[in-house]
Amino acid sequence: MYFYYLIYFVFIFCITNYLIKYSIPLMGNIFKEIPNERSSHKKIKLKSGGIFFISIILISNIIFVSFEGNSEISQIIFISTLLSLVGLADDLFFLSSKIRYLMHLIFSFLIINTVHPFLFFEQNYIILIGLILLGTVIINFLNFIDGIDGLLIGCLIPILIFNQINFFNIQFITAIASMLAFLKWNWDPSKIFMGDCGSNYLGGLIFFCILSKGEYLIDFKTIFIMFPILLDCSTCLVRRFINKENIFISHKKHLYQRLHQSGISHSNVSLIYIMICLINFLITFQNSSNIFIIISFIEILFFIYLDKNFAKKFI
Repeated sequence: MYFYYLIYFVFIFCITNYLIKYSIPLMGNIFKEIPNERSSHKKIKLKSGGIFFISIILISNIIFVSFEGNSEISQIIFISTLLSLVGLADDLFFLSSKIRYLMHLIFSFLIINTVHPFLFFEQNYIILIGLILLGTVIINFLNFIDGIDGLLIGCLIPILIFNQINFFNIQFITAIASMLAFLKWNWDPSKIFMGDCGSNYLGGLIFFCILSKGEYLIDFKTIFIMFPILLDCSTCLVRRFINKENIFISHKKHLYQRLHQSGISHSNVSLIYIMICLINFLITFQNSSNIFIIISFIEILFFIYLDKNFAKKFI
C-alpha cells in the first residue's frame, strides 16, 4: 500500500513541477511583482504562484470527493481555496486592510465551524470568538513571514508531515508533494512567489491543523513546530507597537528580513527557520511538555542572539 502512495506522491510532484515550468512563461504582466522599498528582492519576479499547488490540491480533492464523498479535510480544502481567492484579489487589485480582515474573520469562523461545530450550536461564543481571532492571527502571520525565498513553505511542510503521520489522509500527501514541487521554484534564487493567494490558502490549512480533535480545542504540538514563525511575528508586532508605529502598515522589520539586510542570503536565513521547525517536529514525538518549554526557551535565547549579533538594528 505504501508503495502506491509513494507512486502517487511522485506523480503529484512531477505534475506540479511540469505545470509550473511551462506556465511561468505564459504568466503576463499582471502577475509581475515589481520590487519596492519594502521588498527583499531586487529583480522583477512573478507573484501568485500559490495558484499552482492550490489548483493541484483542489482538483485531486474534487476527484476524491466524487469517489469517497465529502469529509472534514475536503471541506477545509474548499474553504481554504475560497480564502485564497481573497488573497489573489489582493495580489492583483490591492484590497483594503478592513476588507481583508473581515474576510479572514469569516473564513476563520467557517474553518472552526467545520472542526468544532458544537461551539456555535452550544453557544460557546467566548471560546468561539477567541478561536476566530486566533485564526486571523495565523493567516496574517503566515502572510507576514512570506517575504524571502522558500521561508514560509519550507517551514510549513513539517507541520503537514506531522499531521499526515497522526491523521493519515491522501489530501495531505497531495499538499506535501505539490508544495515541495513549488518550493523547487520558490527557493533562492526564486522564479516565482506564492503571493497572498498562497499564504492565505496555507493559513487556512495550517489553522485547520492547529484545531485539535483531542482533549483540547487546539493542538499545541502544531503550534510548537511553527514556533519560529510565531516568535518572529509576535515580537516584531510588539516592538513596533511599543515604538508607536502603525502596525497595519507594511515594513521590513521582521528578524528574518533584518538578517537578510545584514548580508545573510535568502537561502541561509530560510534554512535557519526551516531547521528549527524540523527540530521541533522531531521533538514533538517526545510527548513531554517540559521538553517543549525548555526547547522554546532555548529558541527564544537563540533568536535574541541572532537579533543582537547578526541582524540589522531594529529602528
